[in-house]
Amino acid sequence: MALVRFTDDGYKFIDDRGILRFAEDKQHNLLFNYVSNKRLSELPELLEQYVVKKMDITTFILNNYQYTDTDSEVISEFLASIHPYYRYNKKEVFVRMIGEYLNALLIKSSYREGQTPIFDPIYDRVWYTKRFEELTNRHDVSADVYYDEYRKIVGDDGEEGFGLQPPHILNVPAKESISELKIQDMVMRILYWVLDISATGMQDLIIPQRVWLYATIFNTSSNRKEIHVTQKLSLIAPAKYDDDLEYTQQWKFIEEKKNAFSSLDSKLINFHANPSDITQKALAALDKAIECAGQIPSNEIHKEYKITDLYQLLFLEILKMIETNTIIRKCKHCDRYFIVTNLNMRYCFRVAEGEEKACNIIGSKSTFDNKLETDYPLKLYNRAYKTHYKRINNDTFTRDAFSKWKKEAKEKLDEARAGILESSEFEKWLKK
Repeated sequence: MALVRFTDDGYKFIDDRGILRFAEDKQHNLLFNYVSNKRLSELPELLEQYVVKKMDITTFILNNYQYTDTDSEVISEFLASIHPYYRYNKKEVFVRMIGEYLNALLIKSSYREGQTPIFDPIYDRVWYTKRFEELTNRHDVSADVYYDEYRKIVGDDGEEGFGLQPPHILNVPAKESISELKIQDMVMRILYWVLDISATGMQDLIIPQRVWLYATIFNTSSNRKEIHVTQKLSLIAPAKYDDDLEYTQQWKFIEEKKNAFSSLDSKLINFHANPSDITQKALAALDKAIECAGQIPSNEIHKEYKITDLYQLLFLEILKMIETNTIIRKCKHCDRYFIVTNLNMRYCFRVAEGEEKACNIIGSKSTFDNKLETDYPLKLYNRAYKTHYKRINNDTFTRDAFSKWKKEAKEKLDEARAGILESSEFEKWLKK
């Protein structure tokens, strides 16, 4: 469980100890990096490599392999490179992946086609718990949630499970049935359908219309178009422990001025009903407290959400983007989403991996180079422009002469583009 606090500038992620772990600004780069990260597809293979060390995934027989922290850290560090959320929720995410993968293995192996499909065998709780504990390498985590989910699917004690409607888990490889892959896909889908201004056929729809379209088309529980989270509202910033957390400063200020607030609550409990019923000592303390309040530049209602998985965090982030009418598109150079502030924007301002310049600079040059290939007169002009400009640096051409030449050259360029002046004649003039 963690807390997320949203502001106009993004959000802050706070762990269950009240420590700020990471923050997202209003450029949403963590979100965009996450959805564009194709390496997440490597996760199923890593998970399978981990499991087969301990258990045969066909017979489910356990061996004597002793897991170490290094075994699970390979997966945890991999996920942390995808999104910082995973770095601070290692245990919960890892346990969930093991439970989901184990269920998928058992369900796929025991499903029997027929006029009335059945699952055979159906494993008991003790058998299941033994494997769950060995695979998670933990005995402090209950297997009950995952075992109960398994039994809902396979049915038992007179229940039919999914019967003639086998779960989706049967249609994909077991190692690809984990939630982390589905989360990325769902988030990508929402962004495309609701906020991407280049989405095919939807450019003329406003965001509320696109929200309705998405929710209507993908009207199944598997798409998780709603979440249930606890919202915490506070009149004063929560007391946190991390120095970097912005609103801890209010608490530090209160600590510094605590003498002014000492025992005021009990002395002023009826102040609203009878302001004159107050001791001189309490009144003096109140005056100091009011003076302190006057030094607080502003205050707000603090809103925090308790979340339990990455999808809830990203869903809330996208909701905030919807509320602020944020629009996005993929950069034509790095192919990652970015915030669009001008409908003509095609390139982001990030420096892509392996590049030294920002995408918008590279993109502008690429666009200009492409234009030169289709605009021969411009190509001739650009070549001559560079030659004449170098002459200024070599002191063989004055700036006044260059300005005069440039003005005349642009006039000739317009004539060449309009067909009034032949390209060959334009080229001869430029070489004079």
